Amino acid sequence: MKNIYCFGNPDIKEDAAALELADELNKDKKLNKRFEFVKCTSPDFLLNENIKNIKGEIIIIDVVRGINKVKIINDINLLKETTTSTMHDFDLCTVLKLLKEIGKLKKVTIIGVPFNSTYSDTKNLNNRKNIKKENIKNESIKKEIINYLLSL
Repeated sequence: MKNIYCFGNPDIKEDAAALELADELNKDKKLNKRFEFVKCTSPDFLLNENIKNIKGEIIIIDVVRGINKVKIINDINLLKETTTSTMHDFDLCTVLKLLKEIGKLKKVTIIGVPFNSTYSDTKNLNNRKNIKKENIKNESIKKEIINYLLSL
């Protein structure tokens, strides 16, 4: 079974989409035979003992600003770096580049989720009276991610 690392901050609604998505995707019977969606609230999750599970390749789901649909990113050099002064400033981009530099990471696939997406309401889609445009969009994003993962 392959781990898919879902990053986000549960305290910031706009950044929690990948964490919410992890719960939704773990319920999918086709996916949960092949993948486990691991919630990560900090990039150092990858630096700890979990690095041994990566085996040179990693798939990540994370919120990406500036996109309005799911985007697959295979080149970490396209990611915007933040300025770091201490290890406490390390963001996901910095950690991924560090892992690549020390030879622990060969291939990275980031499934970018549009900023401001939320998934906690998607279970209400069965009740047509509760459908909102946002929920329809989010369900579409979820289906796009499921289709991508099943194609791997």
